[in-house]
Order: sequence, then C-alpha cells, then structure tokens
Amino acid sequence: MRIQPRQNLLQIWQSVSQASMTDGTWTWGGDAISDAQQLLCLLAPSTEMQAFRLSNPDLTQDEVLGKLRVLGDAIEIPHLLVRLSSDYLRRYAAPDGTPEFTGNAQLRSAGGGEPSPGQRGMDLTESYAVSVALTLAILDFARDFRQAVRRTDLRSELEVLSSLASDRLTAALVGLLRSYAVNVFNADDEFGQNLCAMLNQHGEPDRLFVEGLRRALVQPAAALRDITIGSGPPVDLTSTSMLFECGWTWGVCHEAPEVETWTSIRQPEGYAEPVPDLYFTAIALDAIVVLFSERIQLLGLLNDDQQRLARALQTRWEVTHSYWSTIASHGRMRWPLEDVPWRTTDNVESDYFTLLVASTVTHDLRRSRASDVDIARVGRVLDDLARRSRITQRATGDDPALALHSPGLTVPLETLWPHDGPDLSWTVTDMASRLLLESLRLAGLVSEPGLRSETLQLADRIWDHLTERRIASGAGAGLWDQPGRVFPQLEVEFTGPSWAHTYRVVQCLIAASQAITGNPVTSPRLADYAADLLSEAEHVFDCEVLAGGSEGPAAARQVLEAARVTLRRARDVLAYRPGTAAGLAISVLRDLDGWAAAREDLGGGY
Repeated sequence: MRIQPRQNLLQIWQSVSQASMTDGTWTWGGDAISDAQQLLCLLAPSTEMQAFRLSNPDLTQDEVLGKLRVLGDAIEIPHLLVRLSSDYLRRYAAPDGTPEFTGNAQLRSAGGGEPSPGQRGMDLTESYAVSVALTLAILDFARDFRQAVRRTDLRSELEVLSSLASDRLTAALVGLLRSYAVNVFNADDEFGQNLCAMLNQHGEPDRLFVEGLRRALVQPAAALRDITIGSGPPVDLTSTSMLFECGWTWGVCHEAPEVETWTSIRQPEGYAEPVPDLYFTAIALDAIVVLFSERIQLLGLLNDDQQRLARALQTRWEVTHSYWSTIASHGRMRWPLEDVPWRTTDNVESDYFTLLVASTVTHDLRRSRASDVDIARVGRVLDDLARRSRITQRATGDDPALALHSPGLTVPLETLWPHDGPDLSWTVTDMASRLLLESLRLAGLVSEPGLRSETLQLADRIWDHLTERRIASGAGAGLWDQPGRVFPQLEVEFTGPSWAHTYRVVQCLIAASQAITGNPVTSPRLADYAADLLSEAEHVFDCEVLAGGSEGPAAARQVLEAARVTLRRARDVLAYRPGTAAGLAISVLRDLDGWAAAREDLGGGY
C-alpha cells in the first residue's frame, strides 16, 4: 500500500489547523454539517487512532504537537477542543437548548432562486448522520480527557459538554428513525417497471420474475412488519404484485410519528416524501454502523434510552442491507450491480448510484462473511467505476464523466412542502473519495493475498488521483477539493476547503490505518511451507541438543539458547504470520548449520 496514513493525517492536521485558526480565533465552515465535518477532521483520528490521541497531554506525541502548534501545546489543545465542541453544540441549538440539524449551505434551489427561511430551517438526514459521528467522538474525547483532569471547574465543564453531546446524540437518533422510509408499489406501476428493468438481467417473463424477486425478498419484507418506531403502521406487502424499496430519505418523512424518549427533545414536522434515496441511505448506514461497533460498545458511551433507539436503528440497518444486497446480486449469473450504471426506481441512472449500491453490498458481505468470489465481483465493479469516472483513466476533451466531479450529481429533495418555496436539490461531488473508502473497506474483507493486493493497488491509484486534487494555495492549501488540477477541462477553482471532501479523505486514511494494523492475509501454501520449515528447524535443534550441545562449550550453549527462543517465537506466530515464522525458522537452520560445520572442522565433537 502506497498510502501512508500516519504521514498524510499529520499533514492534513497541519493544514486543518492553519486553515481554521487565524490570529488565535477559530473560523467555522458555515453550517451545522460542514462545521461538524471540520471538527471531525481533528476528533475522528484523535478518538479512533491511539497514535493520534490528544486527550491525555502526557501521551501526546511530539510529532503530532509539531503539526498542531498553531492550536497550542499539549495542554492547550485538549482545552481548545473542549471549547470548540461546546461552541458547536450551543451554536446549533434553539434558544431553549433543543438541538437543530439544518444544513443551509448544502441546499440548492432547482430553479435558481433562494430557499425560503422555512426551508433553510428544515432538519436534514445528513445533519443527523454527521451528528452521530461527532457526538460519539466528543463523548469519547471528554471521557478520556476527564481521567487526566484534576481541576474541579474543568471537570464540571466536561460534565456539561457530555450532557450537551448526549442530548444531541439522542435527538440525532430520533431524527434518523423518523427519516426512514418504505416505498411500496405495484410491479405494474412506473416504479415497479423501472425496478424490474434494472434487475431482470436474463429477460425472464415479467410474472415469473416478480414471483422470484418476491421470494428473494421474503426476509426483509417480513422484518419490515416489525419496524414501527418513528415509521408509522406496518407496510402491507400481502398482494402478490407488490414490491418495495427501503432506506432513508433526505429528512423527516411526512406524517412520521413522534418517537417516545426519556428526555424532552424537539421532533419537528416532516416534509420529506417517504421515498428512499440512495445517497441519504448510504450516509445513514455509515453513521448507524458505528453505534453497534465493538469500540463504542466497549466504551459504553450510550445510555439506556440511546441503546433502545440504537437497537431500533440496527433493525433498519440490517433490513436495508439485506434488501439492497439482495436486489444488487439477484439472478443466476450476472448481478444487476455489474450492469453499470445503476438505474433507480424513478428512472435516473448514474455511476455514483452504482457506487452507493456497492457500498451497501460491501457492508453486507462483511456481515455475512462472504467468499472471496463475491468480494472479487464487487472489486471488479469498483475498478470499472474508477475507469468510467476517469479517476484511473485519461479523460477526453468533453468527457461527460467529468460532471461527476464538477458540478456533481444533483439529488432532488422530493418535498411535501405546504408553504411557498422553490424546489430544492442536493449536490454530491465525492465520487473519488467515496470510491477510495469503499476500496479500502473491501480490501479489509479479502482473505486471498492476490485479490487483496489487487484491491489495494486500486486504492493506491485512486489515492494518487486524490493527492493531485489538493488545493495548492490560499486558506485551503493542502486540503480538498480542486478537481481542476486533475481535469483541466473543468474551469473551476476553489481557495477555501471543502470540509465534506476533507473529512471523507480523513475517513479513508483511518480505514487505511485499520487495514494496516490487522494481521496480514496469508495463503494456505505459505502456511504449509512455514510449518514444514519450522518442523525441520525443531528437528535439527533437537538433534543438536541430543548430541550434547547443551553441555558443550559456552559458544555452543549460546547458539542453542538463541535457537530455542527463536523457535518458540516462530511457533507462536505461525498461525497468523506464517511468513515471519518461515523467516525465523530459516535463521535457526542457518545458525545451527553454521555451528555444525564448525564442529566438524574441529573433529566432530563438542
């Protein structure tokens, strides 16, 4: 892997601190979403990577402090992060302290006008999702920092911070529950025809295909009957011609019921049409999976009420993954996922949609511990997407694929809005960084060394592309995103950083770090080879001991004792690092053979 996560994260931290801190004052990004992403560029590595911990001044590494010297020293930096976290939690709350989840800078008017004040005040699914990541990071940071704090006033400040973060986390979980949508339609309707046209790769008769698809979806369909919290009454899928899709829409669904909680939080009226959107579904799935990760469970950051809400979200997470993975791989031979680009039920197609569906399939492959054969199929799709989006292939002069990078994919926000206001949309431009993230996630699932190497090589090529898209000068120097540096055809130039792009790159580097720190992927051939070498080395060692080497000259005893220690280490690591075990066994064989040759020169005895 050419990606060097530690070095690149340190460089990003230096650029983030320089872009954010001016004359001792922190400059925020602009709205609840981008400000959370900006803060997460520091907090996410600090809480997820031991080498980047900032919460204990005594353990903060000098190299880290050197990159963050604009923010202060080892003692000042955690105090600053506490103040910034508190400022964020209060900044995006109503006067009564109720958390707000807007995203004013992200909204676009489809007709060119300005969104109305009411529209700008709507809660958004992406704001819920990023708040889950941010509040968990704040709770983790505050908990760890509290152990190094002795001052009573600072400990009280940390208690207040944790309380504010916990309240926002609860509100975000409730928002995600109320943003979940199930769209039921007839196979003969427009949605049904579009879905069947995408999935029916072998031209089966419509009636037979619908019957087979319904059988394949029987488990997620049955699980939907148990989803009621925040989603209203159960859906009716009894008719033999009914199909469905499930996931998250852009905000709270229209007529979504309130969720009962142990704390009083604002639950705004919903205006989103209850039809799932692939982009917001992927964003929500990425946020929810963290809630029941091993790290969060061990830390015990969720209270009892949040555990209850998290379990309800986990049910939706599992159903949604099961649904999308099933339809993406439905069929006897060619998967619909491999028929690039993916076409949605509202008849819109894009390579980016294929990437989002591949993301849900990757999550499901991890959960089901799928074979390398299925993993390889997804890997080929990602490689195809990298070429089609001109990330690993040269772009032509008027290449339409460049629109994925700028101006990006436009996602309409289907709204049941009762007041005046223009039609709204959401623009997505993170094709390259999300493709890198999915490549790294997929590499973490592979058990065959050759396939893992191919996947990591793809990640390296995407990373090479991304490094060229750093902003070269101005306030955002060293950060993202400047697609015009890679694609001269794009007449766009940015000076300020995009915190959405930069945070996504930070996520990629954390994923790369996790891929490196795990045990290496091994092959059965290498394991057998190492076991044979170790067996021979142990046999030769036993022969030398039997010949009296342990009672011989000091030099002989020294060689045998070193060999004993090395063989014990080789046996310990054989199961998970056979290459290392083989190297250790070879070193023992070499040393013992050298001593045997010397002994023969001396007459053959000790």
